[in-house]
Amino acid sequence: MNSNYDFRIIRVLRRRLGLTLQVLAARSGLTYPTVESVETNKTLPSLKTLDAVAGALQISTSDLVGLAERRLVQRR
Repeated sequence: MNSNYDFRIIRVLRRRLGLTLQVLAARSGLTYPTVESVETNKTLPSLKTLDAVAGALQISTSDLVGLAERRLVQRR
């Protein structure tokens, strides 16, 4: 997927909090497949999805997007 963001940072943040994908999905109110597809960059998430994931990770949506953008820049 071609995107300006690398949302694999979600996996890094999730693991730092000691959360499984199942727990993150439950906390965010999203399905496991949705969280998994965002975390692996298989799909571009909506703002609503990012807001739910960020809340479950206890960070702001803007911080999550900033980290995803920064991660992409660092990889180039």
